[in-house]
Amino acid sequence: MDYITLKNSHTGEKISVRLRTFEPKDAESIIFCIREEYGEIYFKSSFYNPNYLIELNEVGKIKFLIAETAGEEVAGILALNPIGRMCEISTAIVQKKYRGFGIIRKLFEMAVAEIQKMKNVYAAYGRTVMYHTTTQKLTEEIKFEPCGLLMSECLTDELCNDDFNLKHPLGILIRNISRAKADKIYICSEHNQFVQDIYKTLAVEVEMDNNIYDFADDSQIYYENDEFQKSCSIFINVAGKDMIDKINSIENKLAAPLETFNVFLNLNHKSANLAYEKLKKAGYFFSGIRPICAENEFMVMHNPKGTAINFDKFAATDKFLKVIDYVKKYYLAI
Repeated sequence: MDYITLKNSHTGEKISVRLRTFEPKDAESIIFCIREEYGEIYFKSSFYNPNYLIELNEVGKIKFLIAETAGEEVAGILALNPIGRMCEISTAIVQKKYRGFGIIRKLFEMAVAEIQKMKNVYAAYGRTVMYHTTTQKLTEEIKFEPCGLLMSECLTDELCNDDFNLKHPLGILIRNISRAKADKIYICSEHNQFVQDIYKTLAVEVEMDNNIYDFADDSQIYYENDEFQKSCSIFINVAGKDMIDKINSIENKLAAPLETFNVFLNLNHKSANLAYEKLKKAGYFFSGIRPICAENEFMVMHNPKGTAINFDKFAATDKFLKVIDYVKKYYLAI
């Protein structure tokens, strides 16, 4: 790809940059960018291993995009992580001396273009920190929409500058790539307007059923636990009569100070509305949806297990503020 000229919005300085995909020689430069931004506390600890980064790219689990200067220095990086029907955008970092040139926006635009080339991908998916609005503003400008919050997802560190919340959330951002219509979802009527607004903004047609149907005989549940961040994600593909027992078993197995739980409830299964009511009684509250990212549509619910949440400490754009205010009222109701 040819070099492009970028102008610093603060100083007027100009630099030449080209955007390209990963080469093995970039591994050490990626680690430099991560260390400059996060020190040794980046939550993907394996990303400090250059051989691991090279292997991830070789097998296609990660596709790094690189912004390289005319002097062949890596000025910025961004990672694409294809997962089934979605592609996650993550690890977007620009070296401090190259900030102000709009490099991160160019990388995001390239990311969307790369995702649009991928076969059978419904959506681009991003998670953004909620202690500054930089990524929120950028992604909203390129047609990503806020859909919810992954509450208490990360342990608060020195980057967060929050003396109240011991854990902080990540915001869910979605951009529609190829989906025109979603399968029918089962959603309780109290969330009709919130959910309708999101699908409308994403330009996706969806049918909603507010009726409550019985549980399946057996649940289909699995979980992933981030031991470092003390955050567990529980995926309920089918809610059965044993759902609460299985969730209690997971919670008891992982019980520890600051351990928190996010549930992803499959809204395409008829048992979803009954499951929602049972999960509320078990201490979970509605925190958004994760639409058009997979074979199924998901509601997100959170159980902080006593970890306090102060929503007023979060930084948000106007669009994300509407999501925060909506989620906050359900947190206050538990």
